[in-house]
Amino acid sequence: GLALSAALTRRETAAIVRRHTPRGRFVSVDSVRMHVLEAGDGAPVLLVHGNAVSAEDWRLSGTFDTLARMHRVIAPDRPGYG
Repeated sequence: GLALSAALTRRETAAIVRRHTPRGRFVSVDSVRMHVLEAGDGAPVLLVHGNAVSAEDWRLSGTFDTLARMHRVIAPDRPGYG
């Protein structure tokens, strides 16, 4: 029963990841794999999110795209988020 449950969980997780692919890219920082959103040109602006949200919230709120019109915007997901 446990093996079947693990197999089903693994299959469902893979399906969810395929349906919700990240918009940004992944980078390694000190051996930690992190997801990062980047856009725009100009002076850089770093957006750091709080707990229980992800960098995607900056995009959903419109902040990311608004700033990207005049700046290079970098929004990393904190490890464990996004």
